[in-house]
Amino acid sequence: AVTAIVSGNRPVELITQTSPRFAGIDGRLSDLDSKRPAHLMPLISDNWNMHFSWRGQGEFPAAERKKLEEIVSKSHADGRRIRLWATADTPAMWNALREADVDLINTDNLSGLREFLTK
Repeated sequence: AVTAIVSGNRPVELITQTSPRFAGIDGRLSDLDSKRPAHLMPLISDNWNMHFSWRGQGEFPAAERKKLEEIVSKSHADGRRIRLWATADTPAMWNALREADVDLINTDNLSGLREFLTK
């Protein structure tokens, strides 16, 4: 099955009220505590830089690692996938995202990510 997910400037109320509905809504981290069901909002995605200060260089601060793990855990507990965009294209960032069980890793460096994932 294919699920279309509307992202960007999303008409949340219009999609919510549409029946039958043929698309889901791309939620934001602020939607983690919403009561919208996962079939309506199957994905949570947001700008990394709006929520974290670490930029993929050096040690990932423990407090931010814990915050990321809590975000992923909450998203998964609600039956949603998680994606963070505007992340640094570094092996350290990709490793942190993978270790935290982030579902979708965003990148502009496809060959670098491919090399990282196939090691």
